[in-house]
Amino acid sequence: MNGRGRSLVQLVILFGMVGEYAPAHAFVLGAESATCKVTNVADSGDGTLRACLSSASAGETILFDTTVFPSDAPVVINLLTPLPSLTQGGLTLDGANAGVMIDGSNIAPSPSDGIVVASDHNTVRGLQLQNFSGFGLRVTGSANVIGAIVRLGVHPSAVAM
Repeated sequence: MNGRGRSLVQLVILFGMVGEYAPAHAFVLGAESATCKVTNVADSGDGTLRACLSSASAGETILFDTTVFPSDAPVVINLLTPLPSLTQGGLTLDGANAGVMIDGSNIAPSPSDGIVVASDHNTVRGLQLQNFSGFGLRVTGSANVIGAIVRLGVHPSAVAM
């Protein structure tokens, strides 16, 4: 227990699959997918995770700029409101080569989840999700790939699937 009476929970999911397995070649998204790069650690505005999630289309990849989010020194994105849910389908949220910590300790209203996957055929990997009053990761879609998610926080269950 920490000083606020919350337990510290750490959960690592390595290349776990949610729902039915769908090989990558079975889900054709088009010739090339677009990429949005997170270049800003703020909660909102140009180059933020929120902006990329809000404008994402099916088949798009969201990456984190490694000059802003170096893998050897993770950088925190402090959220003030819940992030948009992944409703597009076929979206990739990839922090695997970057040091990304998403912190929900300042989110209102409460309880709030971190990353919400509410569609099919998404990939989420390489993120650290901490201090959410709800789940760090909530998955309701199918055929989603979840890999290398670390959840440090207050909820006794880190992931809802």
